[in-house]
Amino acid sequence: MSTFPSESSNGSTPVLLIGIESADEALEMLPLISAFASGGPFEVVFLEVRRAQAMAEARPEGAFTEVLERLQREGVTARLETREGQNFAGVLREAAGDLRPALLLAEWEPETGSGPGRRITLTDRRRLEDLLIEVPVDLAMLGHIGVLRPPRRVLMVTTGEGDVTLAHDIGARITAGNGGHLTLLGVSRSGKAEGANGMIESLHALAAAAPDPSAVSVRVAEARTLAAAALQNADPNEYDLMIVTSPTGGVLHRTALSDLAERIIQQATLPVLVVKRRPAATATALRRLTEAVRAHLPRMTEAQKVATYRELRRGSRGTVDFFVMIALAAAIAGLGLLLSSPAVVIGGMLVAPLMTPVLGLGLSLALGDSRLLRLSLASTVRGACLAVLIGAGSALLVPGVDITPEVLGRTHPSLLDLGVAVAAGFAAAYAVGRPSVSSSLPGVAVAVALVPPLAVIGIALAGGRHDLARGALLLFGANFTAIAATSGLMFIAFGFFPEPEHAPRLRVFGRGFLALSVLVVAISVPLAGLTLRSISDASFTRSVESALDAEFGGAAGMRWREYESEGERAVLRLTVDVEATRPLERVEIAQIQERLTARLERPVSLVVRVVQVTEVSTEAEEEAEAEATPTEQAQPTP
Repeated sequence: MSTFPSESSNGSTPVLLIGIESADEALEMLPLISAFASGGPFEVVFLEVRRAQAMAEARPEGAFTEVLERLQREGVTARLETREGQNFAGVLREAAGDLRPALLLAEWEPETGSGPGRRITLTDRRRLEDLLIEVPVDLAMLGHIGVLRPPRRVLMVTTGEGDVTLAHDIGARITAGNGGHLTLLGVSRSGKAEGANGMIESLHALAAAAPDPSAVSVRVAEARTLAAAALQNADPNEYDLMIVTSPTGGVLHRTALSDLAERIIQQATLPVLVVKRRPAATATALRRLTEAVRAHLPRMTEAQKVATYRELRRGSRGTVDFFVMIALAAAIAGLGLLLSSPAVVIGGMLVAPLMTPVLGLGLSLALGDSRLLRLSLASTVRGACLAVLIGAGSALLVPGVDITPEVLGRTHPSLLDLGVAVAAGFAAAYAVGRPSVSSSLPGVAVAVALVPPLAVIGIALAGGRHDLARGALLLFGANFTAIAATSGLMFIAFGFFPEPEHAPRLRVFGRGFLALSVLVVAISVPLAGLTLRSISDASFTRSVESALDAEFGGAAGMRWREYESEGERAVLRLTVDVEATRPLERVEIAQIQERLTARLERPVSLVVRVVQVTEVSTEAEEEAEAEATPTEQAQPTP
């Protein structure tokens, strides 16, 4: 059965989708396209991928006219579709999902030169490694140099592994329309004759099932590898095109320089067509689960990715407006902290634009974009320093103000604060990537505050409280690193990642996330210590209050109001304020101290401050009045 049906599942003509970036590329591939389309009814769709900056440039008029007219003269239905995007492979995958073509054809162009030693250079337009790793439809990639001849004599090289049927069907279709000939070259590996017999029988079966068996022949070659056999038999005087299969489970990977297809394209003197079939529906359970999860996750189009990148890059610039808003936000937050007004502090959070460059930092790490990384980091550092100065200034303008609970609340961070920042980083990146939920960004800004801790640092430094400044700095560091790291992960989930062939970007990607991971771990250590201490303090408080309740709460006419404690590690000094209706004897207090020592399992030094009170109750008087009042009784009716 042929791989290519005469019509698609919905009754329409099958589509051959061709990814290009210029009319010149379409002209180069015309001989192959014509041969393929002439083998049966097919609609050819040229997908022109244009980068964002190229969209502003006018395309030469009639650039594709010649291509479309030549195909139409041959009776081939052809049309052009243009899409915008930064990632060539991403646009192709997106279009393949929309159009569901029978085959996706793209060009993989080697560097100029020929013969052994020719190198493969993947430019920004040819980065298709990720497409090969996860093929959405059947894929054919053309690697060639110079003028492509009409493929009348085609050589298909195989060891019997990989997508043999797909390669055979493509070869048969190419040669059928122009009276050409397809040669199936079976490679028998040295010392594996038994396996070779089965492979050769399969090739003969494929040849016999061809529409014209006389146009297909089978040959056998013995070699150590398929690449060696292919290169030995790739004679440009004998063949016009060579087809090879991408082995099952293997991919054309950017670092796999010894990979089969790459080595053949690198050294062959023939144009090479590498084919790879889309994953079967009966994939492994893990793949099916992964695909099911991804199917329910929202995906960004390439145009949306470009818009998101532009928005964050623009917001990460340290413009005058950016620093004015940072100064105003820090002033509002600083005064709100000194006034102990949560509402005013929240107002400062909403005004602050510091979240944008931190998200830009996450995006720069996902893309490996060193320029955006430097831009975002510089804006963040300069904005943070300005917020600290404004916070210190607000404290100096209002001298004599005590440290308020709002200030203290931002000087003792814990792992819970880090957890909030992690969730907020994911939420912020999600809101930026999904415009439909962008209204959630103010809530994210309130959930994880960046400016208030900076204002606290300034206030604490102005008051000489370096211990409080260190705590606020730790809180800001936790928020900053968590948001940058988790937003970067969310952007990767949205499809932002460094171009595989751009080594500097890969280094920025790896080193950036490594540095953030180290920072997160380094910050988590003191946060864990503070969290454990907080848990210990809470447990101690509950123990003391329970013991005081037992000693003072159960006695008649006596209760404790508040206490102070010192020296929790050695002797615990407790000063307790007690309300009592009678004076307490020294012996009685000593007995209470002994019982507290036993309850708390540590030495206790007890000081009791007694506030004598008089309890007055009207309950007895009410009972006496009730006894003196005559009670009406029922009288018999006369």
